[in-house]
Amino acid sequence: MNKITKLFLKYTIPNIISIVFISIYFLVDEIFVGQIFGAKALGAVGLVMPFVMIGFSIIDVVAMGSSVQISLHLGAKKRKVASGIFSFSLIFIIFMASICLVFGVLFARQICDALIEDKELANLCFEFAIVYIIFYPVISLLFALDNYLRIAKKPLYSMAVNVIAALLNIILDYLFLVVFGWGLWSAALAGCISMSIGALIAFLPFVLQDLNLKITKIYMDLKLFTNIIFNGSSGFLVGISSSIFMVVANSILLDISGTTGVAVLSAIISIEFLVSGIIMGMCDGVQPLFSYQYGARNKNILSKLYKITFFTAALISILGFILVELGAEFIIAIFSKDTEFIILGKDALMIFSLVYLCSWFVEFCDTCFTSTNQPMLSFGVAIISDLLPIVLLFVLVEFFGINGVWITVFVAKFMASIFCIFFIKRLQVA
Repeated sequence: MNKITKLFLKYTIPNIISIVFISIYFLVDEIFVGQIFGAKALGAVGLVMPFVMIGFSIIDVVAMGSSVQISLHLGAKKRKVASGIFSFSLIFIIFMASICLVFGVLFARQICDALIEDKELANLCFEFAIVYIIFYPVISLLFALDNYLRIAKKPLYSMAVNVIAALLNIILDYLFLVVFGWGLWSAALAGCISMSIGALIAFLPFVLQDLNLKITKIYMDLKLFTNIIFNGSSGFLVGISSSIFMVVANSILLDISGTTGVAVLSAIISIEFLVSGIIMGMCDGVQPLFSYQYGARNKNILSKLYKITFFTAALISILGFILVELGAEFIIAIFSKDTEFIILGKDALMIFSLVYLCSWFVEFCDTCFTSTNQPMLSFGVAIISDLLPIVLLFVLVEFFGINGVWITVFVAKFMASIFCIFFIKRLQVA
């Protein structure tokens, strides 16, 4: 095994494990909720989570955008500047999260009542959402600190944080829901407590250890801040567009198939997050390496890292597609024993899983664009693969009915792949 491969594995394996366990936070909640409370409660979770993800997407603007600048400055041996950007970013993230907290407390009840006619469903949504709102300023730090730990050359520690938090969530879910028999709100409480403890553990090395990133006097100027926002905008657009897509799709599904359709979509997205999480984890893990080698002008090493990432992502995605197609009924039944749910979910999952065949390439290209400070290309990818589905949804549902919901993301990712092929060749990174 050569040095480049070892370097690749050192950064990607821990991050893949981290992302997979992050996926388990939400996957486990939905399995417990679906099996204990049924499809309606699972539908409530599906209705709330897009709004939770919008909150996390706001944090991603700074977390992802600053990660690129921090890595570039560390690669250029400017540690003080990198630490100053890091310190500013933490403060700004807490500030934005606090604004979201105030907004959520003031308007969550009204939003639930306005968007959902079924009062029982609206009450379930509110009791689940309010827990996330209260904990938001703390749990938002976990995802940002996960990026910063990898930049600070602590990928194994980052992995350990996510594994501990995910395992704790499983334990608390079982304790709260099965042993204590508490309501739907306790599923959210289990996840939030776990992520809060994870955020605390993730923060400790920056205070107690001598890392290349430290809490120092903040460093920021208008040009740098603008670059961070632009670089982070693709991640924000991905998150908020995906969430808006889910909100619109849930509304359509409520009309076509009721809460069962919403529950199916929620389960499918959780499965997709787990499968694509492997690719996301690999690309997120290798991104600091891309940025560092690009900043250090090590073109040979950078080219080899590109190739390893490309072929590994392709292999994993094809295998994931085959497994999901062969085991669709078994997989969907994990979430609920309801017959209607299983019948609808099996067909939906088999159609939706087509997305695995091209989403890996889009993720790879977006990582290349972002890590080499090409924010406009990342922004273009995000518009096609994540904003376009909102428009496509209405068109495809008109022609294909409920199956249009399941195939929309694949169509958008396929179009994004064509865009990526053109620009990745121009950058000569494929």
